[in-house]
Amino acid sequence: MSTENKEEQKKSNNLLYLLLLLIFGLLCSTIYYASQKGTVERKIIVVTDEKAKVQEEVDRLTEEIQIATANLGKLTGEMKEKEEEYLKKLSSLRAELTNASSKKLAALKLELETLKGDVSLYLLEISKLKAENKGLTVQRDSLQVTVKKVVKKVEVVEKENQELSSKNEALTKAAAALKATNFVVKSFKVRKSGKEIEVAKAKKVKKIKLDFKIHPNSLAYVGTHEIFVQMLNEEGVVLEGVSGGKFEIDGNELTYTNKTSIDYANEEKDYTLSWANTVPFPAGNYTIILYSDGYLMGKAKFALK
Repeated sequence: MSTENKEEQKKSNNLLYLLLLLIFGLLCSTIYYASQKGTVERKIIVVTDEKAKVQEEVDRLTEEIQIATANLGKLTGEMKEKEEEYLKKLSSLRAELTNASSKKLAALKLELETLKGDVSLYLLEISKLKAENKGLTVQRDSLQVTVKKVVKKVEVVEKENQELSSKNEALTKAAAALKATNFVVKSFKVRKSGKEIEVAKAKKVKKIKLDFKIHPNSLAYVGTHEIFVQMLNEEGVVLEGVSGGKFEIDGNELTYTNKTSIDYANEEKDYTLSWANTVPFPAGNYTIILYSDGYLMGKAKFALK
């Protein structure tokens, strides 16, 4: 082989070695970058999973706070401030998670752990307050039941008092009513001259006189009292006199034969009532009943032959 050929062969070998070295380098670089890419992808997957876990924990805490405070109803000023503070921090954590690096994620996880402790204490405080409120509700309900019983008892007592008051009022009025005694009934015929002659025969009787006595009664009012007179025959029918009419006793309308007024001064006094009849009296037994101030004053009986 000539020197020129040897020189040419050497150059070719050097070129081949250089080419092989270049290929080997490229191959090593490719393997390195491929391994690095896998590591980065694995880191991205890990970071994504961690973010999801933190996000889930943030959502859980937020929901727990909202449910606890919603069921509690009205919060105290201090508890309302804590609620707003914790919800604000959780909202901030949620926003920072979006573009957080692995280093930032670690800081956020640490912050979340601290916040979890605070929220746990806050939820425990709410739980205690709920228990207290429940106890107060039970006491309130029990008190309301007691109050209702007392009110009902008071209503019963008031009703009984009203009934007693009405009875007392009725008894007082009854006690204040005038009472008549010592009845004496006389029957008269009347001459044309106006002279009255006492008779016992029914067909001659034109006028009846009733003498009676009223005794003192400190409960009766001093002044004028109206007296209604009923004269009843044997059948219990009220005879209507010249001045007869209607009056009311205990809501019942009754017929009276005659009426008059007397002046009462809380002293024992004798009175005389008289009335005429337009038609002859039949023979028989008669009853005279006196009423005043809505109450019975007394009765008298007599007979006409």
